Amino acid sequence: MGVDEPPNHQNVRYISYPKSQLNVWQMVNKYSQLKDQSNFSLYGKRLSNGKMDFSRYGYTPIQKIYDQFLYDLRLDYRGDSLYKAARDTMAIFLKNKWMGPENLQLDDFEGGLKNLTAQTRIASSYGYMQLWYVTATERGYKIKNNRSPEELNETETFFPFAMNFHMKNLKKIKDSLNLGTNNWKEGYEMIWQKMFHYWNPGMDNYGEDIASYSLKFEPQK
Repeated sequence: MGVDEPPNHQNVRYISYPKSQLNVWQMVNKYSQLKDQSNFSLYGKRLSNGKMDFSRYGYTPIQKIYDQFLYDLRLDYRGDSLYKAARDTMAIFLKNKWMGPENLQLDDFEGGLKNLTAQTRIASSYGYMQLWYVTATERGYKIKNNRSPEELNETETFFPFAMNFHMKNLKKIKDSLNLGTNNWKEGYEMIWQKMFHYWNPGMDNYGEDIASYSLKFEPQK
């Protein structure tokens, strides 16, 4: 969002994508050298003297926080002990306390990378209806050999899957209300709103909002 080209995932080109949902701290802990020097250094490299380098991949705000910890600890520690103390302090801060960049507003966020879901390929939304990949699999999207999550961006894949989901729910509503073919007692629009709500049941008035937005795209004369 806000860039001219889609991300190319070059920052994770050396690692295998996780097969299960992870939080951001788990990714940082596994793919930085903050806690273990034998790890990949994609999110932070430990230099030969023990100091951390977060800025090589553009994590400048994180580098500034780490450098401040390093500066504050210099009165109590020296040499290797200083760098270890700074790494340990930084790990605790990132895991439990980090609130994000100053311009990032997250509702109900208590702080800490452990409380943020890592937006890996399997924890991302796809298609023009923005369906979360994990949700798609829960709704019957078949995981085939060599089938990538990005295939949900393809209209020939996404559209039949989404329409099949909507039609199943429309039938469920119709059967539960004992509706006749041409006698929808709750009203034509209300039935469609109920059907749309199944797509995003966690959002209040989602079905009503979709019905309202659809009026902006009526056929033009």
